[in-house]
Amino acid sequence: MKKFLLHLVSLRRNSETISQYLLPLSRFLIFINSKQIFEIEDVTESCIMSFMSTQTNNQISIVSKFRVFLKFLFDENILHSDLSSVLKHYKWTRREKLPSVYTSKEVLQIESSIHRAIACGKRDYAIFVYIN
Repeated sequence: MKKFLLHLVSLRRNSETISQYLLPLSRFLIFINSKQIFEIEDVTESCIMSFMSTQTNNQISIVSKFRVFLKFLFDENILHSDLSSVLKHYKWTRREKLPSVYTSKEVLQIESSIHRAIACGKRDYAIFVYIN
């Protein structure tokens, strides 16, 4: 994993991008250690899928980061098979957007009621605009 992170540095990825890889990789390391897997060569397809099933937040981001990581391991001959293909067709469920229960007129009334001259009103308006 350290070699992979150094690879990202060599590609001139910024520190924020690299830090976005740290948490899922750390969780994966803890996961495989809990399964008594201490060598990366011992990681299997089922192990990866099992790990992915434990990730409930931001799955799309984790899957994409793991594809890059696993592809790197294969390209560097650290893994003998390309396990990134396991995640090629990985499906995650997206929540459906809830329909609005307000009419257009009611939405305009709510919007006009936000007092934007004060700081918390500006914040509330920003949240309101973002949600709509």
